[in-house]
Amino acid sequence: KAPAFLSTGAPPSAVATSAITFVLGTLSPPAAWPTGGIRQSSNVVLTAEGGTTIRYTLDGSNPTASSAEYSAPISITSGVVVLKAKAFKPGWVDSTVMSETYTIDNTPPTNTASLFPSPVNGWNNTPVTITFFCTDNLGVADCPAPVTVSAEGAGQDVSRSATDLAGNQSGAGGSLS
Repeated sequence: KAPAFLSTGAPPSAVATSAITFVLGTLSPPAAWPTGGIRQSSNVVLTAEGGTTIRYTLDGSNPTASSAEYSAPISITSGVVVLKAKAFKPGWVDSTVMSETYTIDNTPPTNTASLFPSPVNGWNNTPVTITFFCTDNLGVADCPAPVTVSAEGAGQDVSRSATDLAGNQSGAGGSLS
């Protein structure tokens, strides 16, 4: 606050008041680990610069200063979740919004095996090729290659696993006679 005085002896002016706001910088957006993608259930950890408050939403809306405050890992267990987070700190410009989409898949892929040629009376006397067929609601990451068994003998294990994009696994195959 300061009055102004003129050198000519005029009376002082009214007191003027002004507020000055200093901006110390712009905050970087928070980071999420693990990042979004197709996954099994996840506990997501958010991090940001020291002294900041992280606010987040799970419905795809942009966080505000009144959104949920991050204090512990966020459990994401089903469905498609759009996590958005923003950092806040007095004297700083709020960060931009960080966004990660999590598609949760807890169902293993379907993995079936087919034998060629088919056994006759439960027995094969020629080489057998086992072909695996894999499907998944969100995608298969790895389906076993066909296996040819030419050695004779009972109880030969030809089980193999399939893996989906979330890392779920299922097995197929079995023992040949």
